[in-house]
Formats: sequence, C-alpha cells, structure tokens
Amino acid sequence: MLQAKINENQAETQRLFSTAQGFQQTVAELKSLKEKVAHTRETMNSLSSDMQEYTETDEELQAMKDSFGKRNTDAQDVMREKTAKRKQLMDEIQQTRNELQRRTAEMGGLQEAKRANERNIARREEVVKEVARRHGFKGMDVIMDDRQIDEIKSLLLHSLKEEKGHLDKVKVPTLNPHLRVSNDSAILESKRKD
Repeated sequence: MLQAKINENQAETQRLFSTAQGFQQTVAELKSLKEKVAHTRETMNSLSSDMQEYTETDEELQAMKDSFGKRNTDAQDVMREKTAKRKQLMDEIQQTRNELQRRTAEMGGLQEAKRANERNIARREEVVKEVARRHGFKGMDVIMDDRQIDEIKSLLLHSLKEEKGHLDKVKVPTLNPHLRVSNDSAILESKRKD
C-alpha cells in the first residue's frame, strides 16, 4: 500500500508539475500577448498621427471611392492643360528671344547705317566747301542743312548755264564733226591771242 501511495503521490506530483509547466507557459504567453498588445497600441498611436479619420458613413465613403477615379482623371486633365500652357509659354518666350535677337541685330545695322550716313554727310560737306572755294562762292564755309546744299546746287547750275551760253556763242556750226573740233580749237586759239 505504501507503494500505491508513492505511485499516487508521484502521479499527483507529475500532474501538479505538468499543471505548473502549463501555468508557466500560459503566464509566458500572457506576457508575450501583453507585449504584443502594447506594441500594437504604440504602432496604432504612431500611425494615427499620419492618418486622417473620416466621419462619413460607409455609403459616403463608397461614393468618395467611386469618385476617386473621376477626380484622378480630372487632375490628370488639369496637369495636361498646365503642361500645354507651359509649353505654349516656353514657345512664346523663345519667339520673344528670337525677336529680341533680330531687333538687336537690326538695331546694330541701323547704328552702322547711321554712322555711314554721318560719314557721308561729312564728306558731302567737304565736297560742297571745296566746290564753293573753287568757284568763289562766299558764305558756304559751314554747311548746316539741305537748303544750303540746294542753294549751292542752284548757284552751280546757274554758273554752268552761263558757261554753256558762253560756249554756245563761241561755237561755229559745221557739218563735219572733225572740222568742228578743229574749228573749236581755232576759235579758242584766236580768243587766247585776243
């Protein structure tokens, strides 16, 4: 009977030991679950700061989800319009740059033309002064405008007409051009002698 009691005690000890091990395992699982819960709560709190909470009903949320595709398409259309507008503006900027370059080159050409015109005016004034000096016209030392140039032209034409008139008086009409030259020469010689 003692053996039976020992066996019974051993069986009870074994059962209690198994129960204690099960209890320890349950306590360890409980501790692990508590850690998981704490970690999950911490993660939820961390994520909730980055999330937007919707107060709409499920039907409203479903409608929002359904309209997302349309809003996305609308946003893409807006992006395409803005891209096209940007391209148009870039083209206009390039055209403006090209026009600026063309006008700058044109302005450079105009500046060169202006300098050439000023050089021509200076040469013209020198020629007019020289002609006035040679022909004895007074008051033409300083040429100021086109009126004075027209005046000297008029004087030169008048002087040319007078000289031509004198020449016509001196000429003797002949039929043979060779004779005419020799007659003109003879007339000039006779005038020199006078």
